Amino acid sequence: MSAITKFDLSNLEFITNHILSHYDLEVKSVEIIKIKNSEKERAIYRVTTPHLDYCLKKVYYSVHDLEFVLYLMQYLKSKGLHVPEIVLTKQQESFVSHDHVLFFLMTWIDGVRCSYDRKNDLRLISENLAEFHLKGNAFHYLPRTKNRYNYFNWQTDFINKTNKLIKSKDRIYNDYQFNAVHEPLLSVLDLEYTMAQKSINLLEEIDFQHLLKKAVVENRYCHLDYVNKNLYIHGEKVFMIDFDRSKLDIPLHDLSSLLRRVMHRNNTNWDFSIARYILDAYDQRNSLSLDEKKAILAFLIFPEKLYKEIRRFMRQDGDESYFIEKFRKMENRSRGKDKFIQEYEDCYL
Repeated sequence: MSAITKFDLSNLEFITNHILSHYDLEVKSVEIIKIKNSEKERAIYRVTTPHLDYCLKKVYYSVHDLEFVLYLMQYLKSKGLHVPEIVLTKQQESFVSHDHVLFFLMTWIDGVRCSYDRKNDLRLISENLAEFHLKGNAFHYLPRTKNRYNYFNWQTDFINKTNKLIKSKDRIYNDYQFNAVHEPLLSVLDLEYTMAQKSINLLEEIDFQHLLKKAVVENRYCHLDYVNKNLYIHGEKVFMIDFDRSKLDIPLHDLSSLLRRVMHRNNTNWDFSIARYILDAYDQRNSLSLDEKKAILAFLIFPEKLYKEIRRFMRQDGDESYFIEKFRKMENRSRGKDKFIQEYEDCYL
């Protein structure tokens, strides 16, 4: 039994009789796909009927957040993008509220999960992301919750985080007894501090505030979890799922996050040819300006992961062996950045 939900999410009889009963369905079976009992409690069920399979989702956020997510999904569907179809209740509602616990039902998406190791998949998801952003030119929905606004100045954010990295380094020297973690930590911190400064310098060369204001005026949205587990390939079509994190944001955030995730993998670690393949596929559908390409590079090379891990280390949220392994891996991966930056600048800047 969850501390948040008043009933047992694993009780399929209850789910069938009290949640799915709101829908005009002939339910054959219900299967638990995932239940996560945490502060952000959520659950996913596969619902089988004689004709179609559906996905029932219990969400962790507010009604206003859910309204935004559902509106965005329905908007994208109306624009011809491939997303699950929202199933209405018998009362023509888009979700069910039971004891203030929120559920919605959508069509089940089958297919081949995207792989970053398949080049054609990278092309398809890059082109699809460009279309996803382009279709936002007529999106006028204004969320009724501040949680769905994610506009922030990257330069200010990176400067603040870099200053915190410096303070963390000073604290390590002044307040902590040296141990086996400090050698790889300080080594990678020295490498990545240079990258943080390079990132900030790139953003100083452009008018990022103009890019941000443009996104605000045009009411642009982002998926913010555009990763392979949420992307399914059907031939030449890309189906997108899981819009839980979607917000109004500058579209560069999605594209930069996709590139960063691919560049941080062992198989594609700082491989510029792969990054170029993704960028060019996107750019052919949704043209990127010089300032946008500089902003993307700034986002890519900023040591966000190191910043988060050092914060964990300072909170002592993990054992010594965990941090030694993490910081050594980061140091090894960081060594490919210089070559990547040079190739990126030669090609785009």
